[in-house]
Amino acid sequence: MNKKIAIIDTGINLSAKQFNIDKEQGIEITFEDGKFITKKDISDNQGHGTMCASIIISIVGEVELVPIKIYKDMGENTSLLLIEALKRCLDMDIDLINISLATLNYNNYDEIYRVLGLLKEQNKVVVASLHNLGQPSIPASLDNVIGIKGISFNGESDRFLFDKEAIIQGGFDSTPQFALDHTGKYSLFRGNSKATAVASGIIMKYIIERNISTVDGIIHLLSEESKDINLDEDSIAKEFVYDNRLDNEIESNIIKFINEVTERNISRDEILKHSLMRKEVGLNYDNIIELIIKIFKKYNISMDISKITANQICSFDSLLDLIRREGKV
Repeated sequence: MNKKIAIIDTGINLSAKQFNIDKEQGIEITFEDGKFITKKDISDNQGHGTMCASIIISIVGEVELVPIKIYKDMGENTSLLLIEALKRCLDMDIDLINISLATLNYNNYDEIYRVLGLLKEQNKVVVASLHNLGQPSIPASLDNVIGIKGISFNGESDRFLFDKEAIIQGGFDSTPQFALDHTGKYSLFRGNSKATAVASGIIMKYIIERNISTVDGIIHLLSEESKDINLDEDSIAKEFVYDNRLDNEIESNIIKFINEVTERNISRDEILKHSLMRKEVGLNYDNIIELIIKIFKKYNISMDISKITANQICSFDSLLDLIRREGKV
């Protein structure tokens, strides 16, 4: 029987073939006229939940996903909807709960803490994201969940830091990475939400491969596997120095493709001055996928797009290196 991850978020792309979705348990929860309404519309029209699922599946494929959609009524009802979603998890057949959201509203602290305690007693692992402002937030800061913040490990998703005594125990890779969205396209996903999805994937992998059945067992293993290294938490990839030995034909095609995607006419020298995803070049989180698709088609690259991180495409040289390694040139 497959292990199951509940994703409390915006729903999920129901057309994505790579997802094994438990539609029977999946639900949408809304708050209407002072009461909670349960619906079966778990489709995602925002993308966030689907991208979380995409990152999780890229790490551990053999799981079922249980979408719990609450984002439709987010805002002042965030903590109420989150509590209701967690209460539903008490009666669900699930092993882990991914919460890539956070609230700074502590008004319902006692109730959310109580429900999380019940989930822990059931040995359902709750993995929760720190607020993107970096402020103490619920539920990540509570001691009965595994709180996660993003750190750049340069795309190495199997590396992480973990301190069980810290308020936010886990630091997992937040390097921007391509993830499937609600439209069926790939977009770069980053930040604490992405890091939390990475953490959920790694933890579920441990549950499956090492047959761990308790929350305390997971926390013990994460402490043992933590990488004790020095990190620059604000780092993405460093600038690369252009290597003149690289093939001129590849270089010319990259410049051509960049100008096609950005609808500009930028010179080689101007492109080489900057990281590719800078306003001076014109590439951004929305259009970079068009460049990647052109390059993959030109050089017959079969690499899974969801495995590509920003570090591999942030500079001219890193992109050239990717083509050299994966392409037929």
